Amino acid sequence: QGSHPGAAATWLVRPCKEGDRISHVKQAGAPSMDQIVAQRIGDQTPFPSLELISRPEGSFSKSLLRNNISWRNASTPVLREMEPRAIYDRLTGLSLQSKDSSQLQSVLDTVLDDANSLRRRVGRADQERLEEYFDAVRSVEKQMTRLSSETRKEARQKASTYPQPPEGIPEDHGAYLRLMFDMMVLAYWTDSTRVATFMLDHEQSNRYFDFLPGAKGMWHAISHWRDISGDTEDDDEEGASWSSKEVKYNQYRTVIKFHQEQVAYFFNRLKEIKEG
Repeated sequence: QGSHPGAAATWLVRPCKEGDRISHVKQAGAPSMDQIVAQRIGDQTPFPSLELISRPEGSFSKSLLRNNISWRNASTPVLREMEPRAIYDRLTGLSLQSKDSSQLQSVLDTVLDDANSLRRRVGRADQERLEEYFDAVRSVEKQMTRLSSETRKEARQKASTYPQPPEGIPEDHGAYLRLMFDMMVLAYWTDSTRVATFMLDHEQSNRYFDFLPGAKGMWHAISHWRDISGDTEDDDEEGASWSSKEVKYNQYRTVIKFHQEQVAYFFNRLKEIKEG
């Protein structure tokens, strides 16, 4: 099988065909497009790239393949952020300012010393994993340097004029997605990064969109709009008796339209930015 598990994992890598067996190998097979770009231009900004995701819901919320579109290499997904406040704190440098920078540097030095000692005692495969670990630590060090540099002072001041999001995740899903898009806009506006991805959901999501007029049942069930038997995977009592394909298809279109409106909001926010 390759369809559902592989669709997200290979979204920015390559086409994923049925029978791809990606669900068995548990990896995307190559770095994703955004990470290839980040490797080329990421050293020009404090953050090489920014990866966002809306909080997953349902039985596949912890699925590695279904919930990652950004891959550092063939088998390593990039850590994603799902809380607007945490993203804001990273972009404004508050996440570093809240800690003693010298203490944080001391911790990083200790981590690297311990890892170097361990590297001498492990095999080649584990050494490769440790090298990935080193890269992650070095990335944190570079971010500390760039965020604290005098050249970033203006950007930090600009970011601080943006309203600080509340902690946690908004209950209103539309407001949540727009706030996440706002964080992407803030990242571009302050030139904190030039590469960003935002995964709104995956195709096998168990999220309910009943806050939209006429939308019933889980997203995955609605997406199979050609089947109105009520017996498809993820069908429940909400969709146990679809009256017609047309009714189910209209619900599918309602959810698609909702997502399109959120993306349109993002583009409109970008248009509002005054360059220079």
